[in-house]
Amino acid sequence: RSLEEVLRKRKEKISARALDDHLIDQHGSYLASLILPMIQRMVEEAPPVTAEDLLPSVRVEQALVARILSGMGWLILAVVTLLSLAVTAGVPQAIKPVAKGLQSWLDVSDWLWILLGGVGGPLVLFLGIRYGTPLSRLDWGPRLTLYVVPFSHFVALLLMWLVWPVVIAAWRLEKRGEVFSWRLGKRAFAVLALVAPVLGMVLMGFGVPMGGHTLILMGVVCTLGLVPLIWWIFRPGWGAPRGYGRRLQRAVLQKASRPAWLAAMAGFAVLSPFFEAEERRWLRRDELLRPAPSMTAYEGRVTGILVSELTTLLETHLPEDLSPSE
Repeated sequence: RSLEEVLRKRKEKISARALDDHLIDQHGSYLASLILPMIQRMVEEAPPVTAEDLLPSVRVEQALVARILSGMGWLILAVVTLLSLAVTAGVPQAIKPVAKGLQSWLDVSDWLWILLGGVGGPLVLFLGIRYGTPLSRLDWGPRLTLYVVPFSHFVALLLMWLVWPVVIAAWRLEKRGEVFSWRLGKRAFAVLALVAPVLGMVLMGFGVPMGGHTLILMGVVCTLGLVPLIWWIFRPGWGAPRGYGRRLQRAVLQKASRPAWLAAMAGFAVLSPFFEAEERRWLRRDELLRPAPSMTAYEGRVTGILVSELTTLLETHLPEDLSPSE
């Protein structure tokens, strides 16, 4: 057979070979899922790829997504804080000194509850679930998850940082004076507003890989996400229903919660470089897709195999092609 025929047969054999892309689809990063199947089609016997090989690149991508979401969370909290300042500035002058006096009821222990419970608690839960449990699905790529798990976990953290300080401030103010009280049967709604984001984080972890059950879980999680949002906006059943008392309570709550929102903004600001450091750490450990003269390390390995295969073909068939009978 001529060299041209041998090369054609080799190309047909490689094209007809079935590749097991299931592992790459599950645990490969977006970049890996794009280029690895294409590179594996270059040779007859591609180097095997394991989940351990894919893990660094997908963790790099997960850290990048987390860094972007941290920036978005910071912006949302900044807008909320600015709106809170605007609403407080619009409070009638007759209410402002009363609100300031009621806020002075809060002592050091109350502020510790609001800051540590309202900001530190959600952060510990978020990091604990992300790094201490498999529910964060950090080893799964976007092909079968669309990164809905990290997105939902960051939304849950944002909701907790918005709602938890307000609920805790309302509780501590209730402890300080009868002017702030819960209507009968409505305390459970506030407790549900505290628990719903955490429950949503746990449930969303069971939605990978995506399928019919994922859509059901997403519906449940979205519903759970509405609970703290509704409480944060309307606070049903808490305090006076309308008029002077309602505006006074809203002003006091916003003043009491604003330091926690500022601390949460600082939390997102710290998380961004934290995830950037994590991204660089995993990039250094990536032996598959790290930059190399041939674009990626894996492509370099495949190129070496390709050179070996083509060299063998040339050594076998070149003399025949150049024989005098030709």
